[in-house]
Amino acid sequence: MERILVSDPSVNSFDLSVRTLGIDLSRFLGNPIMLFNHQRADKGKTDEVLPIGTWKDLTIEGDQLYATPVFDETDEFALRIMKKYQAGVLRAASIAISIQESSYDEQKKIITLEKTQLQEISIVDIPSNQNAVAIYDDKDQLMSNDAILALASGLAKPKLQIQPLTMNFEQTAAQLGLKADATDVQLSSAILTLKAELDAAKANIATHNQENADRQAAQVVSLIDDAITAKKINADQKPTYTKLANADFDSTKAILESMTAAVRLSDIPKPGGKGDAATHEAKTFTQLRKEDPKFLLSLKKSDPAKYEELYNAYVAE
Repeated sequence: MERILVSDPSVNSFDLSVRTLGIDLSRFLGNPIMLFNHQRADKGKTDEVLPIGTWKDLTIEGDQLYATPVFDETDEFALRIMKKYQAGVLRAASIAISIQESSYDEQKKIITLEKTQLQEISIVDIPSNQNAVAIYDDKDQLMSNDAILALASGLAKPKLQIQPLTMNFEQTAAQLGLKADATDVQLSSAILTLKAELDAAKANIATHNQENADRQAAQVVSLIDDAITAKKINADQKPTYTKLANADFDSTKAILESMTAAVRLSDIPKPGGKGDAATHEAKTFTQLRKEDPKFLLSLKKSDPAKYEELYNAYVAE
């Protein structure tokens, strides 16, 4: 049997979307029954109410759930459904779930069933949006379309229970440092004073946080500029190390402090005390090896000490 798509997060006519990764398969895998059109024995029919098979190879690919039907070929009705499936007459499936957790997108007007439990999977004849998902209530009873619409309305527009506001004036007065017989005007004045103090405290905290942020930014700039001056990194690396320092200043500082400054040919004094004025004077060993290896060979012969110092700096990088 070919596998079949049994669920994805497409929005149905109830404005419901089932999050595939939120479907709990554990209960279903213990009894992976296949029904026809979600019909069960409590419907009072003689054949269509019985399971017509099972499902295997449940797999999730991206946001789609697939499964392979295994029809009960000993059952005449199941055999008829299997033949129609193989002939391509019946090619749709539908999951039946119970809801555990949901969310509502006010802007899109869509309810997402974030966490659900899979009850069964059915072969269905008309895979319309309304039949794409069957929902069970907390008593494991299949809900009607009207009941699902009512449920969806409740999930989308939760009712707020507003409790009446009560105030113990004596207790409130005591908490504000006033006498028990304080007047309404005194209570109001004390509350406004408290609010002003709270607003001032919030402003001070905001100022303090900004000062800390400015101080940290200055430390980052200083740390990176010092590393460039010390020739531990070059100017091209500044954005990378700035980003690292903003994320973790202490670790970046430790890394930079452990680095050895790059030694250039001009940094090594000549016997006379002056820097090399040749065209390679600003080059490191790595740069010279890439750009002019012949020069390195000549330097090794003409000035072994200078060559060795450059090489040692390269090894220590």
